[in-house]
Amino acid sequence: MSRYYNDISYPPAVLQHSGIKGMQWHERRYQNEDGTLTEEGKKRYSKAKSSFDKADAKAVKYRSKAEATEKKNAPKLSKLKLKAKKETNYANYHAGLQGLDPFAAQQKYKYLSNRTKRSYDKHMSKVGNINSKITRIETKSDKLNYKADKYVNKGQKIANKLARDFENDGSTLSTPLTASRAALGKKRVDAIMQQNVNQMLYDKLRKEAAS
Repeated sequence: MSRYYNDISYPPAVLQHSGIKGMQWHERRYQNEDGTLTEEGKKRYSKAKSSFDKADAKAVKYRSKAEATEKKNAPKLSKLKLKAKKETNYANYHAGLQGLDPFAAQQKYKYLSNRTKRSYDKHMSKVGNINSKITRIETKSDKLNYKADKYVNKGQKIANKLARDFENDGSTLSTPLTASRAALGKKRVDAIMQQNVNQMLYDKLRKEAAS
C-alpha cells in the first residue's frame, strides 16, 4: 500500500493573504470599524473621483455635441433617405425588378435591354450618391459619440479599479462611481431602462409559469 501513497504528490502548504501591498493583518487601510473612511481612504476615493469626474465631463461634452448634431441633421437625413427610397423604387419598378430578392433581381438584370439597363444604372447611381451623403452626415455624430464612449469607458476603468482596491482591502465602497445620464446619452439610458423592464417582465412571467 505504501508505494501507492508514495506516488501521490501533494502541493506544498502555502499561507496566502489577498489584499493590498502594505496592509497589515486585521487592519483596513481605507475604512474604520464604524464604516467611515480613514484619511488614506478619503485620499484614495477623492483621487479616483477627481479623475472620474474629468472623464465624465469630457463624455458629457462630446455626447451633447453628438446629440445636437443628430437633432440638427435629422430633417436633412429624413429627406435624403426618402429620396433614396423613391429612386430605388422607381428604378426597380421600370426595370421589372420590384419585389424580387437580390439573387433573382441579379439574374433578371442580365436579360434586360441595354436601354433599360442604362436607365436603371442611372437611377441607382443617384441612390449611391445620396447614400454617400447620408454616410458623411451620420459620420459626424458617430465620431462625437465614439469620443464620448471612449471617456465613458475611461471613467468605468477608474471606477472598477477603485472598487477592486476597496474590495481587496476588505472595505465597503458605499458610494460607487457611476457615469452620469448625460455622459451615457439618452439613447443608451433608454436602452438600459428598456433592458431592465424586459428583465423584470421575464422574471414575472417565469414566476407565474412556475406557480
